Amino acid sequence: MSRRLLELAGVRPGHRVLDLACGIGDPSLTAAELVGLSGEVVGIDLSAEMIEVARARAAERGVHNVRFEVSDADKLSLSDGRFDAAFCRWALMFFADLPQALMSVLALLEPGGRFAACTVGRPDRYPLIDAVLGGILDALELPPPPHPPPGAPGFFSLSDPAVLRRHFEAAGFKKVEVEHFGVDYRCTAGEEVAETEFAINMFAKGLVEQRPERREQAVRAVAARAKAYAEPDGAIRYPPESNDNLYVVGQR
Repeated sequence: MSRRLLELAGVRPGHRVLDLACGIGDPSLTAAELVGLSGEVVGIDLSAEMIEVARARAAERGVHNVRFEVSDADKLSLSDGRFDAAFCRWALMFFADLPQALMSVLALLEPGGRFAACTVGRPDRYPLIDAVLGGILDALELPPPPHPPPGAPGFFSLSDPAVLRRHFEAAGFKKVEVEHFGVDYRCTAGEEVAETEFAINMFAKGLVEQRPERREQAVRAVAARAKAYAEPDGAIRYPPESNDNLYVVGQR
């Protein structure tokens, strides 16, 4: 999935690229392989905790052409220079000021540079959300979050391809394209599904942090729901049709 995102962004050897909401370091680390030692990757995220993990992962792998910083995507500036490409994996729908963030990214790109992002698809084509977040909510004894008002950030706020395209075009991006994709999501066991989501899904992570004393109950609840997707060897496989997502790419 990350490699397709970087392909759409046009990441090449020698490029200087920006990863918005880089989380614990990917796709930044994947991009670092592509740009090589003559290129540079800058990953930013609001979470200082995730940035620390990303830095540790880069150091552990001996990756020196990537830099991770705590920063707000809504407040990017030209002080850090321009980029040949930019990308954002599964976070665009949570940006507090999406129009401003998109215009800021556009201003940071070199002429012809591309920005690619991925978001989740429509709720009726994403049953994985109930299998994971539904289990967490039940275990933490929390009510489902209210639906955000139209235009506000939220898990499914950019699940409509037309809305996604409209945001990119309004910000000034050219040659905007949107495509569907499904992830063939595999884990060795239901418990691994939970731990993976706690690590990379900011919404799941935020829920568990509200009731840390019930973390183990949340792990068990997700694992129990995951059994519906168990294979004969006990591994869990969420097929592509259980998690429809969208790619979007635009060019300066």
